[in-house]
Amino acid sequence: MFKLILTDFWLQHQASLIIFLVVLIVIAISNLITWRRFKLGRYTESQKCPKVTVMVPARNEEGNIEACVRSLLTQDYSDLEVIVLDDHSTDRTWGIVQEFRNDPRLTLIKGKDLPSDWFGKHWACHQMTQEASGEIFCFTDADTRHHPDSIRSAVNALIAEDADLLTAIPFEEAKTFGESLMIPVLPFAILSFLPLPAAHNVRWPAYSATVGQFMMFKRETFEAIGGYPAIKDKQVDDMAFGQRIKRMGYRWRLYDGQDRISCRMYKGFREAFHGFGKTIFSAFGRKIIPFLFVWLWLFCVFTEPLVVAGIRIAGGPISDISLGIALTTISVSLILWTINVVRFRFRWWIVFLYPVVFAVTWTMSVYAVGLAITGKATWKGRNIHNRS
Repeated sequence: MFKLILTDFWLQHQASLIIFLVVLIVIAISNLITWRRFKLGRYTESQKCPKVTVMVPARNEEGNIEACVRSLLTQDYSDLEVIVLDDHSTDRTWGIVQEFRNDPRLTLIKGKDLPSDWFGKHWACHQMTQEASGEIFCFTDADTRHHPDSIRSAVNALIAEDADLLTAIPFEEAKTFGESLMIPVLPFAILSFLPLPAAHNVRWPAYSATVGQFMMFKRETFEAIGGYPAIKDKQVDDMAFGQRIKRMGYRWRLYDGQDRISCRMYKGFREAFHGFGKTIFSAFGRKIIPFLFVWLWLFCVFTEPLVVAGIRIAGGPISDISLGIALTTISVSLILWTINVVRFRFRWWIVFLYPVVFAVTWTMSVYAVGLAITGKATWKGRNIHNRS
């Protein structure tokens, strides 16, 4: 009797993995349909042309800053202000941005010393907001590149949707094998786990995914929610802003910006591993139980079916029914990853390496918890967990 109960429980557990993956596929397909509307570049030209201040924090970005600033200064938008803050760089960042100093639309700032209770990026962005004169604030990272009408497209969308915070997923570049194993995880999570039709229409803060590579606010809303001082102790600023916007009853919108913005987040596996590792635990509010539950469940979803099939191939005691369910689960996983790889234009072979992608991400997550517990997480020479 016990063996029968155990067998039934096991088969039900296996079947639950398929059900979960099918739900993710339904969410992904609904998001694909939704994004046909919420796409930068599809909105008609607005009769309004509010002044936009684009702000770029830069710390040791000599390999990125020139292309980023150049792409912003070639925008097809008539009322534009660009502010770049050099956050105590030790490389050639400041010298490179000085090459653009004759452009009247550009303001260059040397960052002030970092207060002990602020995160570095937050402090840099806050300083820029004190100098900004635009009706619309746009924050973007130094490793982004912008199509000439990216700002105009975003403003048209912001006005048309009467959004208070518009954020967009850029085209995420992954040029090396190591980057390709890690970069797809972020857009995969958004497309497969966040149902946009619901997220755009409910105030639940957890139903948001704000992308720090491109955040556009109405200035009056940004100031009403407290700006950066209100989230200075939250490590992941984009997530904090998205949740705060929704909690306070403002309109949040997530757009497809792949045709207008591109970004190479990290260069190489090592940088990507440490880059994601410094923030992924904070994305869960540094709550260990939800963090472990999510990753344990995902381990079951993406790894367990392969283990079951492997045991059967090796001659282990796996029934035909159990093997059939495992193979079905693997097939559904391949469909889900195919949707994501095609949508975000990642390399095709990532579909077949999804177990490796997950294994690397899982390892990085364990590493992230270790950094958080020990307080040893650093980024660009600064400790990012120890805050007084």
